[in-house]
Amino acid sequence: MKKSLSLIAIPLVFLATLTVKAQVLQMTDFVMYSHNGGPGTTPPGASGYGVIFGSATINGGSIGSAALVQSTSGASISANIFSGGKVTLANGNTVTGRITAANSAALSGTIFQGGSSQVLSGNIDVNGNIVIAGGSVTGIVTHPTGL
Repeated sequence: MKKSLSLIAIPLVFLATLTVKAQVLQMTDFVMYSHNGGPGTTPPGASGYGVIFGSATINGGSIGSAALVQSTSGASISANIFSGGKVTLANGNTVTGRITAANSAALSGTIFQGGSSQVLSGNIDVNGNIVIAGGSVTGIVTHPTGL
């Protein structure tokens, strides 16, 4: 019995060690970031709070928002995209960094949407539905079971 218990305890300690090594992002990691308003902010338009940009070239760092990261036209992004909510990419984007959409509000519907002619070469992690109209995805796509 003692051998069985010690063999079980070792993997549990190893798993606990792995979980504490997650990287914590700092504000200095971001080239663009938006939160959900607060004192002194102006209420946004129909899209809500978020980082919304048109045709752009972004090299390095990360783009982030508590609610929404959205491109309105083709962009060349050599950066990570981190959203606590949704990510929406218009037609013709190239993204070489990681894309995450945490869907922290547990919304239904599409959480990551990409238009046509996407070139996505980083890993994609989405807590919800994913719809990409066309293009290529060469990274690993992680999607929770049951969504």
